[in-house]
Amino acid sequence: MSEVDTPGLVSKLVAVPIADDAVMTKMLRETLVRHAEVGVEVAEPALLGLLAIVGVLEDRLAQQTPLPC
Repeated sequence: MSEVDTPGLVSKLVAVPIADDAVMTKMLRETLVRHAEVGVEVAEPALLGLLAIVGVLEDRLAQQTPLPC
């Protein structure tokens, strides 16, 4: 296992903006933060990208706005 920048990763995860009504996204972030805090290796760019994508999708679903084609 390689070295994990736990404080840096956790601070980046916590900084990702999430809407108040985005329950699934908040649960995903909490899970990822817990994993990072114990040193589980994750690919930071992929992780932050996944969290951002899930947040946008959940926000669009909550607002019921159609995705552009």
